[in-house]
Amino acid sequence: MRQHLRPEFNQLVRAIASKPDGLAVAVEILSMRFHSDRSAKRASVPEAVEAGKWVLARYQFHRMNGRAVHEDYSLALTIRSSLVDEDAQPIVRRLCGDFVAAIGRYEVYAHDYGDSIGALFEVHPFEMLDQLFSGDQRSQGQSVHLLNDLAQFRASPMHAVADDAIIAWCDRDPRARYPVAAAIAPLFKRPADNVPHEWTSLTQRLLAKAPDPQAVLKEIVRRLHPTSWSGSLATKLESRLQLLERLDVGMAPGLLAVHNEAKARLKQRVEVERRREIEEDRTRSGRFE
Repeated sequence: MRQHLRPEFNQLVRAIASKPDGLAVAVEILSMRFHSDRSAKRASVPEAVEAGKWVLARYQFHRMNGRAVHEDYSLALTIRSSLVDEDAQPIVRRLCGDFVAAIGRYEVYAHDYGDSIGALFEVHPFEMLDQLFSGDQRSQGQSVHLLNDLAQFRASPMHAVADDAIIAWCDRDPRARYPVAAAIAPLFKRPADNVPHEWTSLTQRLLAKAPDPQAVLKEIVRRLHPTSWSGSLATKLESRLQLLERLDVGMAPGLLAVHNEAKARLKQRVEVERRREIEEDRTRSGRFE
């Protein structure tokens, strides 16, 4: 039997959303409904989906003030349940644009909305990528920084995007987009704790299909340099060097030259960091003798 919501539900959600600070409350109410549907393994009724679209079309990103995990989860669930259809694409573009603008004005912290941004990528990856990377070089650089910043706090939002979707997006403007994909997509992963990183299947596909594989390889090499770490930086870099040595770049002379140069530079940096760490350990030990 098909379920229906009483008209009063939509009216209540819209009335709550229209109040000061009511959008977050409306999102929470909707997420409870969608959570119930998923737990019962049933499709959400059209009335709930339409209510979700109405609220999300008006949602404003804001400082969470201690509610980050809960509200981010509720918002992401509402996105995944309400914005799947093609007619939701304008809402996705608006949310993405507003999020980037709010980050630029320092009104929100990017990591507070990590799950929500991942959900937007999950439902409409092309719309998100187009919105983030359709501007000039400066704005594209900011978008790269934003996505990599989000990946520092939790799984990258790009994990929600299938390899085939990333390749299809790149193929719409190959020369410009393949290096962008190499700058933001998951390129390597650790299959389990205490085992070395390995390349994702996407990495080889980007190198193989890009019209300028050297540009892609340079982005891959850049991604190997950690921006944060704990413990020995030399050891971290050494593991990245081993990963780079296992990257198959084929026999193209141009790629081999870039690959060999990158390995030499990374090896040199490992040696410099190792000497620095040894010297620091000696200095530290000398203070306590």
